[in-house]
Amino acid sequence: MPAPTLHSPLDRVDDTDQPVGRVERGDVFRLGVGFRVVHVFVQDHDGQLLLQEIGASRTRSPGRLGSSVAGYLHAGESYVDAARRRLVEELDLTTPLTKLGAVRMPDDGATKFVELYGTVSDTATNRDPAHIEGIEYWPLDAVEQTLAAEPDRFTETFPYVFGVFLVATGRHLP
Repeated sequence: MPAPTLHSPLDRVDDTDQPVGRVERGDVFRLGVGFRVVHVFVQDHDGQLLLQEIGASRTRSPGRLGSSVAGYLHAGESYVDAARRRLVEELDLTTPLTKLGAVRMPDDGATKFVELYGTVSDTATNRDPAHIEGIEYWPLDAVEQTLAAEPDRFTETFPYVFGVFLVATGRHLP
């Protein structure tokens, strides 16, 4: 199943992340409703984090650095199923996933609920060059330092999910 389009139905969720109806993806921000997305952090066997550079033609966050994988959930789709789907669609990976945590955040007048998963692979391949400008493994210290010094290099969501990752792995920002 491909990623949701602007007209695809998503679950509209309440303040506790429970479905209360459906909404087209393209209407989420206009209506300011709750919705769900999933992120996956891919680390290599040395512990480096794979970051993607969002494609220049993308509407949201073009040219910024973001999670290894990210995507909206289809209506009725579970977070873990969406994580598996996007991992294959974006990076051609079928590696096992571990749930690292979740976060709720404001997003352009709407409320975004995000679950973060982690996996390990040294062999990610950019399968969607129209969506992803490039991918690169970064040492965690370099991610932390760049995020602290140049937060605008990253998507708006990245600091939230990186915080979840730090808590899950017992690390702390410098």
